[in-house]
Amino acid sequence: MLMAFGENKSATVAQAVESPVSANLPASYLQQHPQVQFVLDGAAAADLTRIKSPWLSGPVPWNPEMTKRAVIWLARKLSKAILKLTDEDFGEHGLQDLLAGQGPAYDINLKVFRELVGKITGWPAGKPESLHRPGDIRRPGDAIFPKKILVFSPHPDDDVISMGGTIIRL
Repeated sequence: MLMAFGENKSATVAQAVESPVSANLPASYLQQHPQVQFVLDGAAAADLTRIKSPWLSGPVPWNPEMTKRAVIWLARKLSKAILKLTDEDFGEHGLQDLLAGQGPAYDINLKVFRELVGKITGWPAGKPESLHRPGDIRRPGDAIFPKKILVFSPHPDDDVISMGGTIIRL
């Protein structure tokens, strides 16, 4: 039995489970044991292919969240902007099922891009009605203004140092 807990173990666990058996990682020999059991928490399992990119392990339900994960994964893997991903990129990286169900790449990319852009705002606490201009995108969060915000930080000045500009907007 191999037990691992915490994100610090995730890379080693993935190597022990998915890489070829190697003397450099004795735990990898457990792959050959007929009765081995791996006991992992979510953080330790995070780098396993079936968790990190399950579409590479087999068919997956292509719901909006899984589609978004796959497109972001592909863009990061290829170091390309989301809107520059092509049908070939999807096909060469195990995402043929996604293309077949929701394709072409242009439509998938645009849907994911618009969802991500829709989450970006310069007004994290909502935008006052008096500051709306013609052509502004109305966001659901703007309807509640002013919002009450509670900021947590591990050290008293971390919040000001790390997000001072955001706090001013709040």
